[in-house]
Amino acid sequence: MKDYPFIRFAILFISGIVLQYFIQINIEYFIAGWAVTLIFFLIAKKSNRKSLAIILGILSSLCIISAGNITAELGKSSTFYLTENFYKQKNFTTWGIIKDVELPRKDSYSFTLIADSLNIEGKSYSWTPTLIVKVKDDSQKKLSKQYNLIYPGNKVRASGVYIKGREERNPGEFDYNQYLRRQGISGMMNVYDVDSLKISNDNRFILSSFFHSIRKSIDKALKQFHSAETYGLLKGLLLADRGDIDYETKTYFINSGVVHVLAVSGLHVGFIAVIFYFLFGRFNIYLRIYFTIAGLLFFMFLTGVPASVFRATVMAIIILLGQLTERTANIYNSLAIAAVILLIIDPTELFNPGFQLSFSAVLSIAFFYPIFSSRVNVLRINKSFKYILLFVAVSFSAQIGTLPFTLMYFGKISLTSLSANLVVIPLIGIIVGIGIIALLFASISPYIASVYAAVNNIAVWLLFAITKFAGNPDFSFIRIPDFSFYDALLFYSLLIASIVMTKYTEKIIIKSFIFCSALLLFFTASSYDDKKLIAPGELTVIMVDVGQGDSFLLSLPNGKTLLIDAGDAVKNYSTGERVISPLMDKLGINKIDYAFVSHFDNDHYGGMVSLINQKRIKKIFIPAADTSSKAIRFINSLYRNKIDFQKCGKVSIKEDAAAVYVISNDAKGKQHYSSNNMSMIVKVIYGKNSFLFTGDLERGGESYFLQNAKLFLDADVLKVAHHGSRTGTTNDFLSAVTPRFSLISAGIKNKFNHPAKDILARLSQHKSLSFRTDKRGAVILKSNGENITVVNWK
Repeated sequence: MKDYPFIRFAILFISGIVLQYFIQINIEYFIAGWAVTLIFFLIAKKSNRKSLAIILGILSSLCIISAGNITAELGKSSTFYLTENFYKQKNFTTWGIIKDVELPRKDSYSFTLIADSLNIEGKSYSWTPTLIVKVKDDSQKKLSKQYNLIYPGNKVRASGVYIKGREERNPGEFDYNQYLRRQGISGMMNVYDVDSLKISNDNRFILSSFFHSIRKSIDKALKQFHSAETYGLLKGLLLADRGDIDYETKTYFINSGVVHVLAVSGLHVGFIAVIFYFLFGRFNIYLRIYFTIAGLLFFMFLTGVPASVFRATVMAIIILLGQLTERTANIYNSLAIAAVILLIIDPTELFNPGFQLSFSAVLSIAFFYPIFSSRVNVLRINKSFKYILLFVAVSFSAQIGTLPFTLMYFGKISLTSLSANLVVIPLIGIIVGIGIIALLFASISPYIASVYAAVNNIAVWLLFAITKFAGNPDFSFIRIPDFSFYDALLFYSLLIASIVMTKYTEKIIIKSFIFCSALLLFFTASSYDDKKLIAPGELTVIMVDVGQGDSFLLSLPNGKTLLIDAGDAVKNYSTGERVISPLMDKLGINKIDYAFVSHFDNDHYGGMVSLINQKRIKKIFIPAADTSSKAIRFINSLYRNKIDFQKCGKVSIKEDAAAVYVISNDAKGKQHYSSNNMSMIVKVIYGKNSFLFTGDLERGGESYFLQNAKLFLDADVLKVAHHGSRTGTTNDFLSAVTPRFSLISAGIKNKFNHPAKDILARLSQHKSLSFRTDKRGAVILKSNGENITVVNWK
């Protein structure tokens, strides 16, 4: 540590930030601690006693830890959050000052608002939360006009609907609410027309407004000259705004292990530094370095100072200044300095995935790359091939350090990453360079700018084609579900221990034995905290929280899987893609064996389409009598994707000790039945336990089954039809089912007021215990064939 003095300080400071989540150090104790340390320092300075030096070391370490703790506490205490029970609130009005403004989307724009007061349902509050405000309007012209008037520093009045960030509603789901709170943001607000947002004054934050204006100008030029795909990518690479890169494209980048190129980071800062260094090549060394530093700072503020850019900029500046003083900058100290400065400004960055991935990648490259490069450089091989190996060494070095975080956040190990990075990284450098040249010519010569933009369109098309091939889910990665923080800590501990132990031997065999032993120990010990939600020999039923819709994921005792409905799909969002597919990944389910569409309402079948497109379903059962246009389109998608399907009248499936039965309303001579009443019923039986799933049945449909299949209805668990609407779940139907448990899938504070109070009272009268997704999130039941238990998965 003598060669890396700032590393020790950074580790202790970070420890204090982490410790803040368990214990808060009083500021009076903090000041007293520093005073005592100062006294010991003065005493130790006049004495050579080792004991005093040890005590001084301990005291100074505790002071640095307390400094991190106090920094985290101060950052936390200055933030106001709305109470947790505020999920969705209409008639919500706030007054406040705009902190920053995002670049516009096609039909909306967003800004961060620091509120100074609120009015909720006509009642005023002096609360001061920070909110993300999203403004929409049917008139693109009005929306664009208002956006051009909005600047950081404006005081505004906004009226709309408050929405809390979505929590972890299903196992393994990203906790967006927690993420927002770590950014100091209480929640989101939707403003549905520009007239509901009033600018009270035109005060502006000078620096923020200056860079906002530049960002708008660059954004306009990028959009004017490039295709939609190139525009979205360059907007992400140059302005750190990835909002116009679609979810599918991002998934291909994740699968192929090159998603890091989409986040503005050290790679992009390196490109920018090289460009500036080249542009200022005619100046003397001092001006060249000063101008390059100025350019890097400009780029940092232009991108909004994300952690990765700040880290890379600080390190680049230290290296450049080292050239002026003829001193070699130590990369570990530089990294530690950048981390501490960033965490003093915003201690919550420590828990930001971007911060973790960025710093772990550079730290890993700094340590492992010299080892790999020394091995490569002694090889007597073709120079070009040697460069390729060195490039692979950089990529592999970064992946060693980021592997735990990659698995924690993405749950995948890419098999194509090394080869994909060989092509993608140089191509990204070309795209960034051409993009900057096109911007420089945008105001001088639009024709030349359009030529460069056309070349970039081809380059971006090639980039996306490569990532689509390299990110093909059929072969590009291995899923590693349930990788936890404990696993990450174990990985780093064993890695460090192995590195330390191998320093005491030069024998390759012993070194290999140490690393292989560490690897074996990791795979053995990492399963210690695994919580298997599905296990062989049990029937597991998961009522997935898909909001105002239905979806049930079942695992049979023999391991076969069922999916009954899949929630809805709207523009740019499908619950199949965003909720069910990640849940399958979490549970280690690659494909659904049997899927059932109860009926063709969007909140039941819509999410199924994305799962079909992802080829994650083997066979689908659909209602036999439905010939609507929605059913026909759905069947056509099954044909296109070569998915086996069957129209159900009556179907039975036997899977060892479990059985699945399906009955449809054939509707012969009963064309008056609505889509809801056409819902088919699915019954699953295991041993003495049975589960009944009823889609959106209403009174008419219930009456049909009471007349034609009354004995079939008896079950231990009932999926309450139509989200608990009063249009169904009659007393006669409940008397036939006699459920001990009732499952209700409904959205939080949904506009239909589901479930109805009289239905909940009716279930209670029939002595059925109710579980609701709007109250609990996902609900998991397990059956061993004798008893049914409720799993507390959280």
